[in-house]
Amino acid sequence: MSLTSYVTKSWEHGRFTDPYLRDTMLDFGVMTDTLECTVNWSNMAKVHREVREVCHKLPNTIVTTHMSHCYPQGANLYFIFITRMDDAEKFRAYHSTILDAIQKSGAAMSHHHGIGKMFAPWLEGQLGRTEYGVLCALKNYFDPDYCMNPGGTLGFDVPEEEKRFLKE
Repeated sequence: MSLTSYVTKSWEHGRFTDPYLRDTMLDFGVMTDTLECTVNWSNMAKVHREVREVCHKLPNTIVTTHMSHCYPQGANLYFIFITRMDDAEKFRAYHSTILDAIQKSGAAMSHHHGIGKMFAPWLEGQLGRTEYGVLCALKNYFDPDYCMNPGGTLGFDVPEEEKRFLKE
């Protein structure tokens, strides 16, 4: 379905200011966030269905999904949710259920800005113990004093009991 250039021009108009609305919405008890995952074409319908199902388990939540960054082997799915929420712990718990669903469905966590520390408990489960071990070995070799990004986005400081291993 052609939407002409209306959607793109609307997005360009607010692309640098719209993210600041999130803070204002929090003042009114409205939380919004975006989670992105990379999906193979063969798994697209399953990931879309399973992640949206988890997102909708929170009552009165609006969830939108769109596809971007398409490649021959797959694409990225963006799940955007908006809900009434003003409690940081409830947000973390809800956010975790969505990340669990992404990993369980066979998708890979991703984001064009990087996955960040909030995603760290899922990283070793996504990559695999051996592959994650290679990253640890490189970090230990090149930065033995942990001066650069200690723990950081790679989650080397995540306690074992907090790590999430959820792939099917």
